[in-house]
Amino acid sequence: RFGAAMSKFLEFGQFAGSNLSLWNDTLGIPLMYDSSRMIMPTLEILNAGTRGIKDLSLDLRRHKESLKVYIDAYWDQMFSRSLAAAKLAPDKEHVSDVSTSMLVHSILNVKQFEELYWPQMKQTLDAAIECSYKYYVLSEAQFERFTDFVKDTPKGTLLIYIEQDDLKQMRDAMPNVALAGGIPTTVLGYYAPQQVEDFTRKLIEEMGPGFAVAPDKVLAYEKDATRENLLAMIRTVRSF
Repeated sequence: RFGAAMSKFLEFGQFAGSNLSLWNDTLGIPLMYDSSRMIMPTLEILNAGTRGIKDLSLDLRRHKESLKVYIDAYWDQMFSRSLAAAKLAPDKEHVSDVSTSMLVHSILNVKQFEELYWPQMKQTLDAAIECSYKYYVLSEAQFERFTDFVKDTPKGTLLIYIEQDDLKQMRDAMPNVALAGGIPTTVLGYYAPQQVEDFTRKLIEEMGPGFAVAPDKVLAYEKDATRENLLAMIRTVRSF
């Protein structure tokens, strides 16, 4: 069973890779980031690799000091290595030069974020500023309560993918930060193509410069999007 499961997993990896090539090579849509240039805060590594959200939530309450020791030790070893690799050259094939994916912030209050998460994220952001790199943050869940940490980032540095927050409110809170998202899967999966075009056009006109149109969820299920609606979205974006 394990062998069959691994085989299916590898098949999906090949399928996903072919889809990325389709978007980039056939449709001419640049990819957002290179996964080999992602610099992940330690809490994200723990969540994805060992603890998961439930156990990590318990660790924050029961073993905070031990958790902090591990967080700092892991980061000291891994950050310099990851950053050195990213600093070798800018990424000319993707929208961003360095990136990260955020989910653990969804279980943190502002004080926990400032103590356990932000110092590592800030080091990556500072390095991006130093190198004149574009830093892409894929933020799942809500980011609104953390906007004060990044609102003064120099323009042209930070691009945040918004999943659940109101885009207009986020634009007002972080005028220096470029935003991505805005197209719900309900639109891509169930609207007619003309409705998708109208929705996309209105969104672009309302958000203006510094905004990247993107689905606001990962397109992972059969009804998340139709081919005709994806093409309608792309046509509308290119009309600008």
